[in-house]
Amino acid sequence: MANIWITSMSTHPESVLNPLIGACEEGFVPSSVRLLSNPSVSDYESTISSLMEDVMTAYGNHNGEVSVRHLSSELDFAEIVAHFLDPIENAGPADTVAIDITPGSEIHVCNCVSDRHEPWRRSRVLQSPRF
Repeated sequence: MANIWITSMSTHPESVLNPLIGACEEGFVPSSVRLLSNPSVSDYESTISSLMEDVMTAYGNHNGEVSVRHLSSELDFAEIVAHFLDPIENAGPADTVAIDITPGSEIHVCNCVSDRHEPWRRSRVLQSPRF
């Protein structure tokens, strides 16, 4: 059983980290994090990745990994959609995939995901208060 956290980069580290901390406080500690980056936020990548690993460790996952998907352009919408959908499509029946759309353009991600992939609705939805 894997807990997978999917999110995107931001120039504001708190918008990436606070939702992860909130999920951990509610008992959802990821075994892996999938982080989306693009050239305009790449300077923050190392710091945010390291802090995400620290958060997972602080909540008991000492082997958590952060993988980064790099976009060549922040307008590469096919890759953005793939970043959010690939883990859902590849998840096993016992896996839980949580998508954090706090950083970035939430409405575009939601529309692309719902238009392309109907079976995602069978997934358990985690709800957490906004931070």
